[in-house]
Amino acid sequence: MPSQIQAILNRIRWDDQLKSVRSEISITYIHRGAKNDKKTIFYSEIEDILPAFFTMKNETLPDEKTNIPFHRILEIKNIKTGEVLYKKK
Repeated sequence: MPSQIQAILNRIRWDDQLKSVRSEISITYIHRGAKNDKKTIFYSEIEDILPAFFTMKNETLPDEKTNIPFHRILEIKNIKTGEVLYKKK
C-alpha cells in the first residue's frame, strides 16, 4: 500500500485535472545544512516517485540524482491557493 505522501505525489503526476497546477505545488523537506534545516522545491523538479522516496537532479552534480525520503517531507502545498495537501504532524 503506498504511503500518503507517495499517493499525493502520484495523484499530482497522473491526474489530468491537476496537470495545470503542477507548477504551483511546493514541497518542503528537512535538508540539514540549509537555512533552518529546511528546503523548498517545486513539484516540477521531481524526476521519479518510488515507494519510499522521490528523486530529483543533484544541484552540484548534474549527472547524479538526489533521493529525498518521504519521512523528511514536512509539507506539500499549492502556493497559489495556499491549500496544504500534506503537513507532517
